[in-house]
Amino acid sequence: MVLAYFILRGAIAGVGMMIYDPTGVQFGMDVLIQKFQVAFPFAEGLFENLYASAIALLCVVGVPNIVAIILIHKRNKLATISSLICGVILSFWILVELYAWGPNAMSLLFGIIAVMQITVAIIW
Repeated sequence: MVLAYFILRGAIAGVGMMIYDPTGVQFGMDVLIQKFQVAFPFAEGLFENLYASAIALLCVVGVPNIVAIILIHKRNKLATISSLICGVILSFWILVELYAWGPNAMSLLFGIIAVMQITVAIIW
């Protein structure tokens, strides 16, 4: 459960930064926009600012972890499956980041956390 909260906080912080400064200049994320445009040329117009990335982060990483947290608190039998799915989703998210940006500390940290979330769900 601690991992889901940590991932959710990271997603909320990322979404907040992207919405506060959609150009990415203030937080040094403007380079990421350029890298996304190069990595995904078929998505022309989608990566002109960080709004699409913020919505994707919230929907793909944030919401599933909210669902997992709720299921864990309710002690629902689907909580372990939900946590496993969240870990797998985060793993794919990190793979896309690594493809687009290359290795960086934040992606590697959350990649390790994704593996931890998957491992904990399997053991649980």
